[in-house]
Amino acid sequence: MFVPALMDDLSISPAQIGFISSAFVCTYMVCQVPAGLMIDRWGARWAMFVALLAITLGCLLFSWADTWQMAVLGRMLMGVAAAAGITGCMYLAGNWYPAAWFPLIAGIIEMVAMLGGGAGSVMLETYDGQWRSAFLDMAVLAAAIAIAIALFVRDRPAFARDKNLNDPDESDPQALGLVDTLGKLMHLPVFWICAFYGGVIYALISSFAQLWCIPYLNSLYPECPRQVAEGTALIFLGLAVGTPLCGMMASLTGKNKPVLVGGAVLVAVAMWVVMYQPLSLLGMSAILFFMGLASGSYALVYGAVRNVVCSRIRATAIALLNALMLLGSPLFQPVSGWLLDRALASQGTLDATSYQVAMLPLLACMLLSIPLCFLINEQRPKRPARRLRHAHVWIVRGKWLNCIR
Repeated sequence: MFVPALMDDLSISPAQIGFISSAFVCTYMVCQVPAGLMIDRWGARWAMFVALLAITLGCLLFSWADTWQMAVLGRMLMGVAAAAGITGCMYLAGNWYPAAWFPLIAGIIEMVAMLGGGAGSVMLETYDGQWRSAFLDMAVLAAAIAIAIALFVRDRPAFARDKNLNDPDESDPQALGLVDTLGKLMHLPVFWICAFYGGVIYALISSFAQLWCIPYLNSLYPECPRQVAEGTALIFLGLAVGTPLCGMMASLTGKNKPVLVGGAVLVAVAMWVVMYQPLSLLGMSAILFFMGLASGSYALVYGAVRNVVCSRIRATAIALLNALMLLGSPLFQPVSGWLLDRALASQGTLDATSYQVAMLPLLACMLLSIPLCFLINEQRPKRPARRLRHAHVWIVRGKWLNCIR
């Protein structure tokens, strides 16, 4: 009901709705690296505070929009500001928790981000088309979070510093200049492997799960449209569970690479079964959930990159990694769409075989990521997370007061 109400109020076309939607995504991707640079220079606290104020302004502009250009401006401002979100959270996690815990915390951050996106969509529907009221309330919520961050968040609490990060010291040549360090980052094989790995899984979610899974399953089970939609939703449920689960496995073992390899193998197998093996709808739903669960391994690429870069550019490295991963969607979606167009032109209709052919490039890239993961030469924390079972006591036993001094 949100989109039809927006189209009626602003008298805009579906193409203009698509432009409004893409304005957020494009600015979000473009501003990833600038946001990382700002966090590395000034810290996450004030960067996220300013970003949330900008989101507040963007929501207000969108709610007051009387033309589609004003709506686009509001969405662009939201995208610019949102770029600091994931990167800022990862930066804080790296400073507040031991390095061995970073994969788990990164998985939890990704899970909360996904749940937040889903909750936002549900919240919009509860406003029954009153989109202006919805974005006004979002502006109030963003302002409240900005105030909370300014009051309570600190970048580097002294008691939470990890002595086992293997960071280069200030005399390390890698830490002398930002430009030189970024140049070295671009020459790190592990960085590009992780970007490819994460980009393929992002493309799996955006191209297959969000676009083509329901039409594909409808071609297999035309009599069960509701069950097909519920089965597709299990991919996202599995992903929400899989990100912290994979992070926990990496934290407990102190190794990212085995979980990355295992996740790639399981995702490839699950995708092959979904696309090319006859199953009942119940069995298909179970495999889709399993595929989402294994896809949660993508959250570990942040930890793999974090462990091999110096602390001065960690936020920039994570931001650039996130931007490259997001490129998976605009790269794979046109390819699958082109293959489906060819099938439609030759057959006049799309059947299960058409979707199977269209997903072959994605499956091939998923298989390619498996041997690439073996090339990752990761630096691991010396202290495994299983020795920190009582870390919650370490954090809350009164020392947290140091962070507000």
